[in-house]
Amino acid sequence: MIGVGPKTYMAWEADRFTPLMRHWPGITAFLGYDPIPAPLSLGDRIKARRRALGLSCKRTARILMVNEHTLAKWESGAVMPTGKCYEVIAAFLAGG
Repeated sequence: MIGVGPKTYMAWEADRFTPLMRHWPGITAFLGYDPIPAPLSLGDRIKARRRALGLSCKRTARILMVNEHTLAKWESGAVMPTGKCYEVIAAFLAGG
């Protein structure tokens, strides 16, 4: 139902591995909700949207028209986006 094999699922259950971003859409669909607390910061909102869509850092950075290093800084809160980047992020968060 989630899209992974039994060994992968058992490794998650045993806390040997954590699910990759691409697995989260299936996990939330199976559970019927997102078990991760609601995001508060802009970086957490970007990461939550990326998780909901199952997107890698690389793919999300392409969508936001930045490099992966910049995306990582935004998600960690080390750097805040400026200028035109806010419009692109707003569209991403809104589903555009």
